[in-house]
This record gives sequence, structure tokens and C-alpha cells, in this order.
Amino acid sequence: METLELLAPAKNYETAVSAILCGADAIFIGGPAFGARVDASNQLEEIKKLVKFAHLFKVKVHVTLNTLLYDKELVDAQELINAYAKMGVDALIIQDLGLFSLKIPKSLELHASTQCCIDTVEKLKFYERMNYIMVQKKVKRIAAMVLASLMMLAAFASIMPLFVSAAEEDTIKYPISDYNPGKDCPDPIPLLVIMINFDADGDGVDDNPNGSDEDAEKVKTKMI
Repeated sequence: METLELLAPAKNYETAVSAILCGADAIFIGGPAFGARVDASNQLEEIKKLVKFAHLFKVKVHVTLNTLLYDKELVDAQELINAYAKMGVDALIIQDLGLFSLKIPKSLELHASTQCCIDTVEKLKFYERMNYIMVQKKVKRIAAMVLASLMMLAAFASIMPLFVSAAEEDTIKYPISDYNPGKDCPDPIPLLVIMINFDADGDGVDDNPNGSDEDAEKVKTKMI
């Protein structure tokens, strides 16, 4: 099961340490050059010290290299990338696609910066094809979220007619303040479980522990 990652921004070593001690899974921080936040730059020695501390807690360190580069800056960018890889930085957050003309060490993941303005599915797919690791993870997560949303909509679309029907038959006799799901009022939670789990293994027996076979048959009849 894929878990969410708590990625915390850090202006400097001190704030990064605070974020790690508060439970961050990963830190992103600016290096000495080519970061979009001018006031959040840090020298290589500070980055190296942070990586050593963070890895003690199995926290990843992402360094921003997310400005648009001039051709004359590519050599310096390559040297910086090599230095990051050598000290154990886990990922680079980048914007300029020109960096793909450089030699990126395999130990460094590439994450698409918010500066890339990925606001459409087409852009997302484009960066996925460019082998941006974080974009690939987002594509999978978005697909899972869409599927889960569709399943929830399908469930509610199926169950709503049951409650409408129950209301028309005057089986819901109590105001909200006097609601008693164990008496005459239908209980929506077990009812939803019955609908989703009804005879899941196909053995002809209701698989829902909260309802009877008779209840399940009633739900099945109404669904048909």
C-alpha cells in the first residue's frame, strides 16, 4: 500500500532539523545556486550536514535546482549536481528541461518543481514520459483517487433509491432527534455494507455480518 509523504520546506539547517524532529518524511531546501528562492540558499557544507542528520532518521533530502538556466550556467549546474550526488542528496527539484542534457547520477531522483506549472493532464503525461519520478507517483495516486471516487458515486447512486422508496412508504417515522436505527427506521450504514458485500464469494450466503439473509434478499430485490 502506497503511503503519503510529508514533505516539509526548510529555509536553512536549523529549520530543517526542527521539521525532521517534528516528524517530516522528507525535506526540501535550497542550495548555493539555481534555487527559485533567493533568500533560502545554503552552502554545500550545510547541505552535507543536513543530509547526514536527516538520514539518521531515514528522512530524505530534496534540493531545489529549479530556475531556468542560461547555457553558460550548465557547467556550474553539472558540478553542483555531482556534488549533491556525492554527499547523498536524495532528489533534485527541477524546472529547466535543459538539465536532461547533463549527466544526472542514478542516485538522484528528479522531481518536477511547481515552477513547471503542471495544471493539465497533458502536461502531467508529458513530464511522466520525461521520467520524473514524483510525477509518475502522482499519476498513479490520481488514478487511484479517481477510481475510488467513481466507486463511491456508484455506491451512493445505487443506494439513494432505497431511501427514497423507504420515505415514500412512510417507513421513516421519526424525526432526527428521535432516530432509532434498531427499531422501525432503516439503518443506512449496515444497508450500505449489505449492498457492497452481498454474497461476495458467490456461495449463496449473505457475507454481511451486520444483516440477515432476509435483509440481503430485500436489498437485492429492490436493486433489481
